[in-house]
Amino acid sequence: MVQLTHAIKTILSVLFFACIACNNTTTVEYPKGEPLLLIQPYGDFSDKHVKVAVDGIKSKYRFKVEVLKPVPLPSAAYYNPRSRYIADSLVNNLHKNSPETAFRILGLTNKHISTEKGSIRNYGIMGLATLGGKSCVVSTHRIKRGASNKTMMERFVKIVNHEVGHTLGLDHCSTVNCVMQAVEGQIKRVDNESGDLCSYCAGKVAPFLVK
Repeated sequence: MVQLTHAIKTILSVLFFACIACNNTTTVEYPKGEPLLLIQPYGDFSDKHVKVAVDGIKSKYRFKVEVLKPVPLPSAAYYNPRSRYIADSLVNNLHKNSPETAFRILGLTNKHISTEKGSIRNYGIMGLATLGGKSCVVSTHRIKRGASNKTMMERFVKIVNHEVGHTLGLDHCSTVNCVMQAVEGQIKRVDNESGDLCSYCAGKVAPFLVK
């Protein structure tokens, strides 16, 4: 994963052609009452996969999770030269249009998403989140390559919980098998992850975790 400089620090999840790597945390306090996490499916994103995301989030985090009606991907986010959607634009759009009642919002798409990385203007990724911020987005476009449906869904849940972790202030972790670890472009590291936070990361967001 790659760090980007933005109005607030943004985190890039890249699993096939980049890495997941960082070291800082931002403290996020647990709000009064059960925090609401909204899921915004884009386009024809599978209802089955939405349910997998809901169940995966609720298995780890103390959120009330609600699913919004699907909406089209914003046309302004489309990068025609590469037939991709700019993840930064999606994250910003989610934040801008999310209800005030939402503590966090997660966008889900099956389309290819990308961001700028160094000298590469349009770099294919799998997820993007604002560190300690309100919004994140995950794409299933890459995780299905060469994978059974079971493996794809396992990867999907790990990536979703990884991005949600970033919104709670967790940066990348060097602990092997931590769901927040830097995978350095190696999908096998994702497949070998436990799907759980290490004790250090868990301690940082303990109020948000299912006991």
